[in-house]
Amino acid sequence: MKVKEKSTGAKPIDLKVRNRMLVLNAMRDGNACTTAEISKHTGISRPTVIKCIQHFTQKGIVISDGKGDSTELGGKKPELYSFISNKQLMIITLWPNLLRIGLCNMNLKMTASFRLEAPMKETPEEAFDVIKEHALHMLAEHGYTLSDLYGVSLSTSGTVDYARGLLKYSASLPQWGVNIPVKDYLEKIFGKEVKLLIDNTGKMTGRSELKRDNIKSKRVLVFFSTWGLSACLIEKGHVLNGKNSLIGEVGHMVLDPNDTTRCGCGSYGCAEQLLSIQRIRRLIRQIYDLYQQSSLRELPIEQIGLPAVFSHSRQGDGLAKELVAYIARQFAFLIRNISLVFDPELVIFQGDYAHADEYFHEQLMLHLGMFHYYPREGAFQVEYNQTSLEELDLAGAQMYLQHCFFQNESLYQGN
Repeated sequence: MKVKEKSTGAKPIDLKVRNRMLVLNAMRDGNACTTAEISKHTGISRPTVIKCIQHFTQKGIVISDGKGDSTELGGKKPELYSFISNKQLMIITLWPNLLRIGLCNMNLKMTASFRLEAPMKETPEEAFDVIKEHALHMLAEHGYTLSDLYGVSLSTSGTVDYARGLLKYSASLPQWGVNIPVKDYLEKIFGKEVKLLIDNTGKMTGRSELKRDNIKSKRVLVFFSTWGLSACLIEKGHVLNGKNSLIGEVGHMVLDPNDTTRCGCGSYGCAEQLLSIQRIRRLIRQIYDLYQQSSLRELPIEQIGLPAVFSHSRQGDGLAKELVAYIARQFAFLIRNISLVFDPELVIFQGDYAHADEYFHEQLMLHLGMFHYYPREGAFQVEYNQTSLEELDLAGAQMYLQHCFFQNESLYQGN
């Protein structure tokens, strides 16, 4: 049973609506539960829970689901109830070298999934033609039509104009130009009645952290790292965006204005460039001869990635540890700068750097500790979420669309 906090974020018109929202939110995972269990988790009296269940049964979204176990004292077996909905959610991941389409129900149980690893199409028209082909085939194959869809999400690299549904610009897809009408493309495929979520990938994966109730009251900085570097900034359960959708584009924060590598954003010395695998390989070439005994030398430089660097560092390899120290130092500079305007209580690494070794953490804390404005016990907690980015992307989209469904007041109104 999903236990929701009593503050659902909505503005219930009266106590009846509020109680109904709490009861349905407690059932949102689809697992069968008794009225006594719902009463215990929501703090609502059992008679009121029964009335709420009757309301949702009449609406066809809660069903009787058999009998539960008797108590130790015996007696009549309690009736079980479950939330059901025929509506489906479609989750689209559109990354530089990956298209993934998932279909799930309102209980977030997967119905189907499609995955295609291939370079991004040269034009958005071509990319959305591919999405249309596979998305509509998936629906038909499983007996669904467009009317069965409640919501569709799409995550991609770049900045998003949330009000107009535009992909403003993506450094990973410069050939697409600016202000790509993603919302229009999706509405041509799925219609205008469907709920849409279009978001930057780093924010979508970061949004998944909100499933943890213990961070909903905190200020959280979530780093996304794979083909690029960005972040999701969360404050009291809300993902921050800003007027120009620039909040979180930390990969384009300049750490070294004298650096000679130009970033896709047009600047020099961006964190994304200083922490790229290409920069790491350049450093390897510069200090290669200083570490004749390094096990990293057994690998061709162009095949060395961050997993290899962290793995060899764990084994005490000198060259690898030198690289890890450099990476940690750059991240310390980046986090320090972000702290001056955001001051997080929790920092979470997702993606490539979530697999960093203990030496990375030690070096990170060492360099952060040089900033005298941080308290001695540390300014924030650091965590490493090693869940795959695809899973995090899926979870973030599912949570948002499911949340929108359960915030619909029409579910709770009426006698």
